[in-house]
Amino acid sequence: MKIARKLLLYILVPLITSLLILNIAFYLYSMAFLKEKASLMLLSQAKEISNEIRYYVQRSKGDLSILLINRMVMDYYFVYSALGLSDYAEEVRFKIETDFLRTAEEKGEYAAIRLIKLDGISAIDIIDQKIDYHHFDFSKEAWFQNTLSLGKGKTYISPLHLSKERKRPQVSISRLYYNGVGRKQGVGSLHICVNKFFRKILERPIGENGYTYLADKDGIIVAHKDRTKIGLNVKGLESTKNVLAGQSGTITERDENNKILMKKAYLPLEIEGLYLIVAQPMSEITAFGKRQQLLNLIFLIATVFLVSIISYIVAGRFTKPLSELEASATTIGLGNLDKQVPRSGNDEIGSLAKTLDLMRLNLKDSMTRLEKANEELHELDQLKSMFVSTASHELRTPLTAIKAYVELIKDGDLGPINEQQRDKLEIANQNIDRLVSLIGVLLDLARIEAKKLEFRMERLEPAKLIDEVIRLVEEMVHSFGHQLQVLADEPLPSIQGDHDRILRVFENLIGNAVKYTPGQGIISIEARPSEGFVRFAVKDTGIGISSQEIPHIFDRFYHGDHPLVKKRGGAGLGLAIVKGIVEAHGGEIWVESEVDKGSAFSFTLPVFRNGK
Repeated sequence: MKIARKLLLYILVPLITSLLILNIAFYLYSMAFLKEKASLMLLSQAKEISNEIRYYVQRSKGDLSILLINRMVMDYYFVYSALGLSDYAEEVRFKIETDFLRTAEEKGEYAAIRLIKLDGISAIDIIDQKIDYHHFDFSKEAWFQNTLSLGKGKTYISPLHLSKERKRPQVSISRLYYNGVGRKQGVGSLHICVNKFFRKILERPIGENGYTYLADKDGIIVAHKDRTKIGLNVKGLESTKNVLAGQSGTITERDENNKILMKKAYLPLEIEGLYLIVAQPMSEITAFGKRQQLLNLIFLIATVFLVSIISYIVAGRFTKPLSELEASATTIGLGNLDKQVPRSGNDEIGSLAKTLDLMRLNLKDSMTRLEKANEELHELDQLKSMFVSTASHELRTPLTAIKAYVELIKDGDLGPINEQQRDKLEIANQNIDRLVSLIGVLLDLARIEAKKLEFRMERLEPAKLIDEVIRLVEEMVHSFGHQLQVLADEPLPSIQGDHDRILRVFENLIGNAVKYTPGQGIISIEARPSEGFVRFAVKDTGIGISSQEIPHIFDRFYHGDHPLVKKRGGAGLGLAIVKGIVEAHGGEIWVESEVDKGSAFSFTLPVFRNGK
């Protein structure tokens, strides 16, 4: 019997029979599975929405942090107001209000932005993107009292409550700020109108006729894409009872008007007193399942039919020569380039065999030349590293002497000089310092490549490390007109590393972000735990990096083609050293970027473990 018929008899027939049996079984029993899958998918959507809400809350925390580290806020409370300098205080107050108004206009979901004194009287109120001078008293408000009891750097998210001015449901995000000696000075707070804040989330499609809504602790709908449903009491529904009891899950019940049978997923949010329900009609879920079953059946039958015909025709003609080609390809893959590929006939397979044999000969020749070239490149690389290291060492001594003589001449120790000569000597001195710095960079790079750079490993706290980084770079970032923000999970595990080297990584990445972000941009520092590591990221809103340049961005002496890079670029060694430092710590570094939208340099550092 021919191979094609054997293949059809012994392989295709059992395979086709098995597929048909499985498909029939799937068709008969899949409805229960689809309902269960629908429940999981709906609950997954609810969790995704919950994560988006958590993201918005984290973003608002970041906005509040940026507002509170505003230097004018500190001047207003710590200096002018405390000293009773009312004219200066009012001038600074106007500038603070301008900054707050700008944030209110950019973040339309913020119903109010406030600065509140420790006695509970608001000093500044931006309400619905307008300045309000009523100076409300929040001293008896629970969220204000809870904020006063927070530790430094902690943020309080209030339960859902009615706003003091408009009587609309809202939540507030608040935190304390301190003076230079760590004393409490007041409270900063963002008030967020629930329905406006979550409108985009509530309007996301859930099937064709599904929807999402938020309920408060009394079972009243406080946010819904259909505004006529706001204020509806749904506490009698089982889904509402379950979620108010702190549970999460799915249930099948009729909708709020007791008309359409719905599949609902429910879960509490991280905001106290606010609960999420996602609903989709069961008719949509069932119809989708039936369509999928029918499409699967049609696809299976068509596939089986086509595979059977093609396999029967092709198998007999190509099995043997293809087997020979496979054996030859395997032999070549194992490195045996001396055995000739057998050729059979003048058809396509014969041409393929001829091509494969030609490839074998070319590969053999290329391997011979590659081995020789690799030996030459290895020798050149060793000579290059030796030259860089030796030249850097040898240059330091004469440069030190030159710098000393320039200093003596500039200071007039070797005789009087005029101001023009002193200016020229100062320029020479600066260039000597730059050259010494460049030599230090070259030495570090040579040590990294030779794996001889010494590290002092110790236990480090990411939060303290980031605070130190901010102190180092804050003046530089602001001098370019940029904003600096930090987005870090709390708490973060301790990491293991060389304190000074890691600071150098941050300074280099932030320095690049500042240099290559034109105009007024945002420089962000992020920190997240990541399976045995802490993942840090430095992001900017600058010129970005093209996809063609990204594979070379960590190469030594590499410069991009953007005019701003050519104008402000350095020696092209900074990122190479950063990569070497991170990898020497056992971490990884990579970049994600889009031209004219910014870049994100991410790197990981290992979590500290006792005894390691």
